[in-house]
Amino acid sequence: TLTDVDYELVRHRLRNQPFHYIEPDWSGSLKAEAVADKIREAVKRYGIKLMVFDHLHFLCRSLQYLTAEVGNVVRTFKLLAQELDTGIVLVAQPRKLEGARIMTSTDIKDSSSIPADADRVIILHRNSRPVGFDDDSGESQASDAEVLEPKTIVRVDADRFGGGGECFLYYDGAASTFLDWDERPSQEA
Repeated sequence: TLTDVDYELVRHRLRNQPFHYIEPDWSGSLKAEAVADKIREAVKRYGIKLMVFDHLHFLCRSLQYLTAEVGNVVRTFKLLAQELDTGIVLVAQPRKLEGARIMTSTDIKDSSSIPADADRVIILHRNSRPVGFDDDSGESQASDAEVLEPKTIVRVDADRFGGGGECFLYYDGAASTFLDWDERPSQEA
């Protein structure tokens, strides 16, 4: 959830763009149908052409039928996007990965229906390194903690209408934003 400060920061960054934020009612069990109704209402009221739903797995709580439930939620959003002629971005979580490999669409948690129903699967990946890692010497201080590097791979892993590809972005943690890789601060080169 966004804090008031986070919301105002996003509002400021997108001041020249229409931006609407809906905080779901977490008091009960959040259902895909209720979210779909909110999306229909927002599209009708504001003419929205792109929606982002962060953390698809919040809508899926079944322990016994989780894979089927994720599949149903994804299908609900797919049909809703077609009904409203509106782009809907679902943010999903990966399974735990071993090693430093970059995930693919087959690594999305709990359902193969996500990449099967998606028009496009975009993977964001940042390598981790131990806290205290010295880039100049290549040596690490004694620490088990890790941080994520600012270099971010953005990979189109699956695309129903075209080929894949990738590019690099720079994650500016202090501002909590991404920059084009060529616009990164000079000391990060």
